[in-house]
Amino acid sequence: MLREHKAIVTLLRKLSAAARREKKPMHARFAEKLMLHAKTEEEVFYPAAILVGEYLKVKLDEITIYKRFRGYG
Repeated sequence: MLREHKAIVTLLRKLSAAARREKKPMHARFAEKLMLHAKTEEEVFYPAAILVGEYLKVKLDEITIYKRFRGYG
């Protein structure tokens, strides 16, 4: 997914530059906002999703151990 984001951001940079050359500030701003969105996902949401996944794995392991200890599985 990060590879896709890099490709998208590269294209958005080109779009922003072209929009500025063509004197279309709204188009440039749109591209810039999408780049900010991608950066936020990469810096905030992806790490948070990984952290939640690791937490859930630990909790599931704890449940499995508990069930084995108690004779449920």
